[in-house]
Amino acid sequence: MKSLYTKLCIYALLCVFVSAETTQERKWRDSTGTKSFTGSYVSFDNGEVTITSGSKEYKMPLDKLHENDQEWIRNRKNAEVDKDLANRGVFDTLHFGDSYRTVLEKLKQSQIVVSNVGNGIFAGLTGLNGKFRTKNKIGDLQCFLYFDWKKGPLSGAEKTKNLSGLELRSDPVTTIDVPGKLKNSWSELIGLFEMLYGPASYEASRYPSLNEINQMGGIVGTHRWNIPTAEIVLGPAIDPKDKSYFLYVVINHKP
Repeated sequence: MKSLYTKLCIYALLCVFVSAETTQERKWRDSTGTKSFTGSYVSFDNGEVTITSGSKEYKMPLDKLHENDQEWIRNRKNAEVDKDLANRGVFDTLHFGDSYRTVLEKLKQSQIVVSNVGNGIFAGLTGLNGKFRTKNKIGDLQCFLYFDWKKGPLSGAEKTKNLSGLELRSDPVTTIDVPGKLKNSWSELIGLFEMLYGPASYEASRYPSLNEINQMGGIVGTHRWNIPTAEIVLGPAIDPKDKSYFLYVVINHKP
């Protein structure tokens, strides 16, 4: 059976939404600036540019083009990446702004999360927090979903609410499992979010010690990703009430 990490990675690759825009022809110059041709940009991957001219397609190293054309291509590639991240769900198929009803329907149809309390959840639902979990473990631990909402516009006689934040919280562990189970799941979560969003904008030099987690008294943010729609913070945490330890991923909407 595929691990959840593998399933999520495959799913993320299938959920990349980059609009297919028609690129107009433009004038290109070689690296010396002495020769030029007209063509349409197609793609830039692994240092190689693909350009069509007439009925022919050409592939060439980026450094074969003039520095101004190289800058244009890098800017275009960055814009494509930003669009990819902006259109991708913040988790699974969930998007910020989804209504409560939409979130529930998406969770019921999800391939990577399941109801934590059985099908009866849908008959008399009073809230979604902690009611859905990942189908398979991430590392050694299961993760549960928690939601933040903001009030939406009036809908009939009731006010709607829309998704504004999301948290993943792992199973709790005791002190003895902090350097083992908790760290293993921490490593796999990092790999998952690097696959989804690239290198973290902030990354701690190491896994925090038990004393560091205790002293912090809450979440120790070891990794942070800033994407167009959200700030994502990942790290171990302690529940000071019962001295249990968790992994947290906090995904907050950026207006």
